Amino acid sequence: MRRVLLRARWASGERSAVLLRSAMATAERLESGGWADAADEARIVAARVALSLGRPAGHLLSSVGRASGPASAQIAAWHAAALERSARADRKGAVAAVRLGLQVTEDHAEALGALDLRARASGLATELAELGLDLAGSARELLAIEERRRAIARPARVRPPKDPERAAALAALRALSVERTADTARAGTAPPVLSREMADLEAKVRARTRHRPSGAAPPRSAGIAEIAAALGDRALVEMLAIGPDLHAVTIIDGLLQRHHLGTRDAVVQQAGLLRYAVRRLAGNDRDPQALDALAGAAGRLDGHLLAPLRADLDGRDLVIAPTGALHGLPWAVLPSLAGRPFTIVPSASAWLRAHDAGPVDGHTVLVAGPDLRHAGREIDALRPLYPDAIVLDGENARAETVRDALDGASVAHIAAHGEFRQGNALFSRLRLADGPLLVHDLDELTVPPRVIVLSACDIGRADEGDAVLGMAGVLLALGAGTVIASVAPVRDAATPDFMAAFHARLTSGQRPSRALATVPRPLGAAGLLCMGAG
Repeated sequence: MRRVLLRARWASGERSAVLLRSAMATAERLESGGWADAADEARIVAARVALSLGRPAGHLLSSVGRASGPASAQIAAWHAAALERSARADRKGAVAAVRLGLQVTEDHAEALGALDLRARASGLATELAELGLDLAGSARELLAIEERRRAIARPARVRPPKDPERAAALAALRALSVERTADTARAGTAPPVLSREMADLEAKVRARTRHRPSGAAPPRSAGIAEIAAALGDRALVEMLAIGPDLHAVTIIDGLLQRHHLGTRDAVVQQAGLLRYAVRRLAGNDRDPQALDALAGAAGRLDGHLLAPLRADLDGRDLVIAPTGALHGLPWAVLPSLAGRPFTIVPSASAWLRAHDAGPVDGHTVLVAGPDLRHAGREIDALRPLYPDAIVLDGENARAETVRDALDGASVAHIAAHGEFRQGNALFSRLRLADGPLLVHDLDELTVPPRVIVLSACDIGRADEGDAVLGMAGVLLALGAGTVIASVAPVRDAATPDFMAAFHARLTSGQRPSRALATVPRPLGAAGLLCMGAG
């Protein structure tokens, strides 16, 4: 508890002699109690406070030096080395220590098959990565550290064995979800909290997921030369936070450049206003206040995020790797992106994996979920484009049937009600005939669809910061090439014509990102994004 309090005081910005003394005393108590790893973390806090106060820190770091043992001890040792070298003005040595510490963390994270555990493993190296980003001198150093940090946070591709107990828990959870939906319809409002039985089933699913062994080693961060070569005439824009500021690294024709974008707080505030306006307009696209808010926030965000890069980007197709809350931004409404092909990705390495996955010579799946007024019309509009498609609607659109049909598909389109679970994104869902298809269901897929369109409200949203946990993010991590999904509510009546036009361009041979960009976009579809290979 004392260690957590120390870290909280440091994170809040406290840099005082009182905190220094507290950290030193806590380290001694933890060491005497046999908690060596926790003592190392307390010493690192003490050293960082001492350095910020202009005081020597070598004596605090000298005992943090184990090169073997638990991953946390190794990470602490490299963190100490980076701090000590930084204090001696050895910036290159400090950056090298940061990268070695992050490599240990990446190796440690690979042992965790469960998606939520892997995301949380990134917490072991968060402060180490922050130190490295602060020390990085060149755009290449900056991108290399940021890519390694994101590789640690990203969910792994796993091929776990079938687990009957987990499958039974998911089936029971589906049945209870149907009852809950029926109760909500009768009452007119949603129950304020999950029932005890549903919460217990969710806990069982999480527990069984964590204990399933991984069947494949997850991918590591890609080399910058590989990424640059694969981009071709596209431009990469990877955004990252360093202290209170936002920066971007661009790769254009193999050249890396670093850009300052402004303060993070200002961008996050405008992003919140923009998301609010888009949600309002999904219900009423003539709301004058929402239209004004949209135009204002979109213009200001464009000025922060893309205007500083405009001369370099030169009209190219874009691969954008946002950071933090910007993963959920309705990017298509920014003026600089109007009619421009772009794709949103968790990281440059994730884009490269999606890009290199290659085509899937499979079938097409069209799915219409229940209780969605225009879902049938949407699927009917796509049938002439895919005459041999597997069509699942009515009682045939059952969760396990749909999941199994997705395996090995080249193109899949699901029109259904979507629900994003804030704070528990792996239980986000698409509503189907017998209950929800959950994110947890998807890791049963052997070969996810090459292109999958999720025509549903909010299902493109993500949790866990740059881990990008959510249905779209997990599909990409599992090996899907491109996911089209919305980070905002979708206006049901606006989607059939829009989706028909999008698929017409897709079947004519256009890339998904270009097909999406060239279709006139109603405000009711403003949140739809192309994610992945594009």
